[in-house]
Amino acid sequence: MNGSTPAASTAGNAFDPAADFAVAVDYSLSFASPVGGLGIGFGIGEDIDGANSAGVALLTSSGSPIAFGGAARVNDVNQSPQLISVPATNTARLIASYQSATGNVTLGVSTNGDDTPEGTTTFNGIQNSWDGGLLLASFFLRSDNTLGSGWTAGTASAVFSNFHVISGTPVAVPEPATLMLAAAGLAALVIRSMHGCGKRMAYFRAGGR
Repeated sequence: MNGSTPAASTAGNAFDPAADFAVAVDYSLSFASPVGGLGIGFGIGEDIDGANSAGVALLTSSGSPIAFGGAARVNDVNQSPQLISVPATNTARLIASYQSATGNVTLGVSTNGDDTPEGTTTFNGIQNSWDGGLLLASFFLRSDNTLGSGWTAGTASAVFSNFHVISGTPVAVPEPATLMLAAAGLAALVIRSMHGCGKRMAYFRAGGR
């Protein structure tokens, strides 16, 4: 998307894997009488199913933030999940960066609202095992079968805002509907890799409106 929120966007953008880039999005979670597990996250990938992708997620249990972590897939095969050593919080900034020379994808969290993560994890060379397609960003909320216990009661609100390009130059996506990375895939990547899989609740994508 080319705006700070999905509603404010009028076009989709992607990134050429031949060049470095970094992107970020803010989130804020709030709850009322929550019971069960819920996860949100942000990452990058190159296909509609999330078969080649990597993302950072926050996992919560009954409204309490538990941990940040990163996970990835290569050809739809889950890679080993990695914890990010930042105290979990229901408000923060999620950051994803890509290095073309190495194929590294680095995932991080900033809890003070700037673009310098306080903790990161890197999937070294992972893009070298992908298909070489355009890279898109996705952010999501997921509530089924996370932390071994799906969402069962109460309400939860996840507000994503201030999506922005930290560095790099996006290119216009000619067909956002077909080139997008659906959050269903990325959500499954992060949550299934760490705690099982389930159904998508809602998604927004950075590949178009």
